[in-house]
Amino acid sequence: MKYYTEDGKERRIYESGITRLAYVAENAPVGRLQIVGRPWATQEVSKMQDSGLWLVDWVEPGDEKREGGWVITGLTEMGRNVLAQWRRRDAKKIDAAQGE
Repeated sequence: MKYYTEDGKERRIYESGITRLAYVAENAPVGRLQIVGRPWATQEVSKMQDSGLWLVDWVEPGDEKREGGWVITGLTEMGRNVLAQWRRRDAKKIDAAQGE
């Protein structure tokens, strides 16, 4: 699904990203060691932060490169909006399938 960042850049998010947004929305704060299933790579966490979808505290002092421990403290307004848009889109698909 396409969405636009606050500075107008077009981005795409896929089901795996939405699954993570939903997990954070329901369980925040979420730390690296609290993830169930496949661990999330630090690069994936920083990419979602850079896209403006969630807020992250990097817990290791002096970690300018964002390579160490992290805690996702919650979704940004944009993250909540993207998740809601995805859910509305899915609901429309279900409604359309049931109407056939």
